[in-house]
Order: sequence, then C-alpha cells, then structure tokens
Amino acid sequence: MLSMTLTNSVLAQSVMNSGTYKMESDSINVAGVRSASPTYSLEDTAGEVATGRSHSTSFKLFEAGYQGMRLNIGTTTPPTQPTGLTATGQSRERIELDWTASTGSLGVARYRIYRDGTLVGDTSAFPTTYVDSGGLTAETNYLYNVSALDDDGNESLWSATTTGRTLAAGSVTTSSSRRTPQIVSLSVIPANNSSIVLFSTSLPAKAILSWGLDSSYLDGNTGEDFNLTQHQFLITDLKSDTPYLLRILVTGDNGQQTIMEQIPFRTMSLPITVAPPNISNFKVTQKEKTLDLTWKNPIDAIGVRIVRSTSFYGSSPDEGEIVFEGNAQEFVDREVEEGVTYYYTIFAKDQSGNFSSGVVGAGKIVPATQVPTEIPPIENVPLATNVDPAIAALQLKDFLFIQHGDSLPVIDDTIHLNASEDITVALKYYKVPPVLKTIAVTLTTLGNNPETFSFILRVNRDKTRYEATISPLVTQNYKVSITVLDYKNQGMKKINGALKVGQSFFGVSTTTARNVGFPIVGILIIILVIRRSKRRKVQEIQPVPVTT
Repeated sequence: MLSMTLTNSVLAQSVMNSGTYKMESDSINVAGVRSASPTYSLEDTAGEVATGRSHSTSFKLFEAGYQGMRLNIGTTTPPTQPTGLTATGQSRERIELDWTASTGSLGVARYRIYRDGTLVGDTSAFPTTYVDSGGLTAETNYLYNVSALDDDGNESLWSATTTGRTLAAGSVTTSSSRRTPQIVSLSVIPANNSSIVLFSTSLPAKAILSWGLDSSYLDGNTGEDFNLTQHQFLITDLKSDTPYLLRILVTGDNGQQTIMEQIPFRTMSLPITVAPPNISNFKVTQKEKTLDLTWKNPIDAIGVRIVRSTSFYGSSPDEGEIVFEGNAQEFVDREVEEGVTYYYTIFAKDQSGNFSSGVVGAGKIVPATQVPTEIPPIENVPLATNVDPAIAALQLKDFLFIQHGDSLPVIDDTIHLNASEDITVALKYYKVPPVLKTIAVTLTTLGNNPETFSFILRVNRDKTRYEATISPLVTQNYKVSITVLDYKNQGMKKINGALKVGQSFFGVSTTTARNVGFPIVGILIIILVIRRSKRRKVQEIQPVPVTT
C-alpha cells in the first residue's frame, strides 16, 4: 500500500476542515495485474463536495506505477448517528433490533450493539438488524443503543435509547397483572443541554421522571397531571457531554405502579450546528374565510415556525410575523383579508434550536364569485430581468445536488437522484455577490395534475454555501426551476432543468446505473475473465519436471 500526502497542489474546499488529502494505491489494478504506466494525474471531479478542487498534478512512482488509485480525504469524522432503532421481543430469550443505516465519508463497516449500556455484540453494515439472544430473561425490559463504525475505527454517537421486552415464558396473564401499566417503546434522544424522553404505557397512567448523575436522581424531576398512554418529556438544564441516569415511575388509575430505574443516557458534547431537513408536502389551501396550511415534518424536527408577510417571503425564522410555532402538521390562518396575498415561510426546528432553510407557499382569499386557484410560490414574482453579472452567469451546473456525501453530476441540465436518501441543494458562497437576494428552488411534478414544492437556499453559519436539505423525493421525474431574486437591481434570474428520481441498486440510482455504471462494470468483468483465462492457459503449458 502506497500513501502520499498532497500539500500545495490541492485547493481544499472551504467547507472542509482539513486541507490534507491522502492518495492510496493497491498493488494490483481491477484486472489483477500491475500497470506499466508510472505517471498519475489528479484532476477536478464532479464530486466537489466530497473531493475538493485541485489543479492537475502528476506523480511518478519510481519505475512502476499502479492502477486503481483512489483519493480519500484524511478525516477522523465518524459516521452519522444511527436512527430509527426498534427492539421487538421475539420469544422469552430473543429480542430483534432494527435501525436505519448510517452514512460517513469513509462509509460504514460495522455496527456495535449495546444492551443496558454494555457492549454485547456487533454486526456487519448490512442488513441493519441484530438478534440479541444472550442471557435474556422472560418478561424483562432491556435498553438498547447502536453505534456505527467506519473502516478507520471511528465510532459514531450512540443511537437514541430504545427498550425491548422479552415475551412471557408460557405463563397466563392474570387480571391483576393486566391492571398494571407496563412501560414500552422507550426512547431517550439527547442534545447538548437537554434530552427528549418518549415512551408508551400499556394502560393509561401518570408518569414521574427523575434524573441525576447517579442513582440518587438529585438533578431534577417532573411529572404529569393526567392519565395518558403516550408520554413525552423534555429534560432541560443538563450539562453537555455528561452521563446521566433516569428513573421512570408510572402509576395506573387503580394505584398499580411500574418502575424502570438506572436508564443511562449521555448528553452530546457540542451543539449541533447542521440545519435539519426541511418539511415536505407544504400546501396552502383557501377555504371560505381561512387559509389552511398543511405539511409533513421531517424525522429530526421537534416542531416548526411559520412566518407570514404581505410583501414577500421571509428568508429567516425572524423575518416576518410569527403566526405559528409548535409540533403540529397543520395550521389554520384565520387572520386573513379578502384580496390580500399572504406569503408563508415554514422552518423546521431541531432539538438544538437549529432551523432548516425554509419552505415557501402563498395564498389569497378570493371573492365567492371566483374559483380559488393555487398560487405558484415563486413563478409570478413581478421583477425585471436586470441582475448582477455574476448572478446572470449562473448555470444549473454551478449548483450542487448532494446525496450520501457525493455531488451528483449535471448532464444535459438533468440530475439523477436516489429516492431513498435526503437531498441537499447548495451553491458556493463565492458564486454570487453579497447583495440582498433570495435563492429559491421549485420542484414541479410532471403529468396532468402537477404539484409544486418550493424551498429557499439559506447561507450556512460558516458562510461557505447557500444550502437546503429536503427529505427523499417520490420516484418520478420533476421539473426543477431555480430563481435568484436580486433586490439591489430589482431583477430575477431563472434556471431550469430536470430531476430524475429512481430507486437504488447497490447504492447507485437505477437510471445512473443503466447510463453509466453497468456498462463499466460489465467491461471490468470481461477483462477479469480474460486475465484469468490467460493465466489458466499459461499454467497448462508449463513443462512437467522429469525425475531420473
């Protein structure tokens, strides 16, 4: 294995924390033989977000070169935190775990499984399931976490804690036990100075939570006034990067109680500064005297904020009148007047207080004699065509469409996406001048009844990119329209293209695989077969030693 460090020749992208690149080479190429070429070139790639920009540079490796080289960013960044962990009792001594896969710049090699805070096993990266069958007891609750590891051994944050319960060992449930509330589906979701505790009870019950640095639980407590089956608590004023223990006491309406103690969780070490994904399926519908807003929250959101204006969309959570804030997926705006266009921007909010880039929509109450029509969020903005020259020069290929850490190529103003992953759309900060502007992306489905979805690119905290992240799209084709509103020059730049969203095959979208990947794989397989065939022929004509 050969390692090389590239220094002055590489221009590290501004979003990266490190300017060090590592070039590695295996001693054989894809076909299984050494290459005769002693020279290697490092060129710009389409995947700028993953590889950075570089000048073309050649490297000579003494007398013999090796093909099959790959360029990696030297990093200690661990994979993302596993999410969606569930634990289901299969028998009196088996609990099956299932979770959503993590991602990372170096990929994911394995997952570690923790039961009650202790490592009990690990498993390969696929499939994301594990059966715990070591020393479990019937009718017992167990707490589980999962973490992801990459090829360099970097371990992700633990997943949120969830509880699994083994089944009964053939015993009959009595009327007495039937009246005792059981704690099920427990999840503890930590932030840097707070944690969310979610769980259900088998019967309506009141819950009291206590927590602390040890089993005395002296740091705080909270409780409920009503009998519920779905319980949610927000624990605040916690120390960052600190292990805590949690105690839950639930009491049924007949006084029967269940206690779960010494539930471990750890707060995060640093505040999360990455914006959460945007909401999806945002619609503004006119009713008789109201405007009804509906949407779907992303998994990572604990709520939304909606700002409203009668002039234009707010580009930040504090720009405009705040008309709604909370954990819901619909809002009825009754404070509206006939004939006035209302511009709404909705921001998803995570538990660390970060807001998404924002999704926009507009609505207007029309007289009863008119038929209500949907107002396109951006299309009808009455601005002139005069814009800054740098904005006027923008093309679709200047924008980054990122999935799984890779920037996807723009071919003939078309981008092929995978339907199973979030999409980040970004524009590098230096590409446009620092004038007051709005950068909006509108996706429109194709067909007889097209639907429109618009969101805003907002500058990140480091001022390296304008960006927005949205949840996975449905498998179909979309028209994409990017609008840049230049307020200084009162102008508007529009860029059009297409998105083709398909399912994935071994991590590659089916459309991309058909157009690019499968032919290449086929050629490599043919080369490998030919090489092996030649080797067998050589072996067949070797002389046989004669013993005298």
